[in-house]
Amino acid sequence: MVKGLKVVLTGPAHDDIGNPVLRAVLVKACQERGLIVQPHFCRDTDLLVASRVDTVKARKAALTGLPVLDYPTFIQTYQLSPGPSTGLPADPYVDTHKVSPPDRWVDKL
Repeated sequence: MVKGLKVVLTGPAHDDIGNPVLRAVLVKACQERGLIVQPHFCRDTDLLVASRVDTVKARKAALTGLPVLDYPTFIQTYQLSPGPSTGLPADPYVDTHKVSPPDRWVDKL
């Protein structure tokens, strides 16, 4: 059952090929599917979605029995289709995506 599922989003979101997804776009897609996005996890949270599952928050959630998914798995599992971010502002706290340069840019010694 998807409708009414309470989720917490943490860290910058990205799709399955690494493209950034603005938090506002993802929240809107969640709401359209009937998911409830909470600002932080608590006793009634059903799922934590994290940019990395090895963070302190993700490990703490997993230790309490809360399921933890990465963003690509979450988007695919719940059949979310985050649309374009046209006109939506980026949140400097959650929409910061650090991109590593491709291997070909790294000098090989």
